[in-house]
Amino acid sequence: MRRARDSANLDLLRAIALLAFVHTSLVLMQSLARRYRGERWRDVFGHFLVRRCFRIFPLSILLVLVVFAFKIPAANVGVWSIHYVDLGLGGLLSNLLLLQNLTFTPSIVGQLWSLPLEMQMYVLLPSLFLFARRATSVRPLLGLWVVAVGLAVVQPRISDRLDLGQFVPSFLPGIIAFYLTGTTRRSWPSWAWPVFLGALWAAYAFSQPYEHGWVLCLLAGLALPHFQELRHSWVRGAAHELAKYSYGTYLTHLFALWFGLVRLAALPPAARWAVFLVLLVSLPVLLYHALEAPLIRYGARLADRWFPRAG
Repeated sequence: MRRARDSANLDLLRAIALLAFVHTSLVLMQSLARRYRGERWRDVFGHFLVRRCFRIFPLSILLVLVVFAFKIPAANVGVWSIHYVDLGLGGLLSNLLLLQNLTFTPSIVGQLWSLPLEMQMYVLLPSLFLFARRATSVRPLLGLWVVAVGLAVVQPRISDRLDLGQFVPSFLPGIIAFYLTGTTRRSWPSWAWPVFLGALWAAYAFSQPYEHGWVLCLLAGLALPHFQELRHSWVRGAAHELAKYSYGTYLTHLFALWFGLVRLAALPPAARWAVFLVLLVSLPVLLYHALEAPLIRYGARLADRWFPRAG
């Protein structure tokens, strides 16, 4: 029973991670569309990559150094366990540069597994953005997704260091959704979107092959432009606030879990849960305003200086 419950939890987390890739690529495509009007590929690529580096690296570097210095258990090795991974200086450097999948190094913070894939995908996104903006129909993008699936199938036989190929079919549907957003009438009610996602997760949970996740992402990308946007201002405002702190929450929730429920194991359960919840909320907010936001603004100024935009 416990093993079945663990498997269901992992299926849910895997499905959420895959759908997050779709959402991330869609949001970044929309951001690129707002900022760039006809610039050269070099300027789009440079400006975009500088901004993303200053968005992703500062917080991840801080957390890696803190975990390494104080040997905090933060590697999510098992469903019911949290461990510290002793990497040495070489492993530390790999984690700081987010190259774990290329150096076959464990992530010292469990959540860091996805960041190397995201950073490597960012190298491709400007080219995919320009390709999508010049496409005259969705067919070339669907063809690109089919090619990506084919490459993902053969990738394990070529090199494990190319495991980014396993996730390209999960990123591309966000670009397909970006293209369709400008050509599709939003006629489906917004409340049906979470219902649709729940149906996709149920289908994924009951189908064992990992590759089904690629189809799940494609269906999400094709369907998303048909749903109406939320009209309630308070919901949109709450979603904006959650998105602002989501990266910090993603990277720090394991620290809150470890400190509140493991490090303070001698306290009564109510006190431990209270500490966990306080840290879960306060850490992302504190780190965003003290570290992330200032460096995001600095990165934007640096990108504008190095790669001035047209107009």
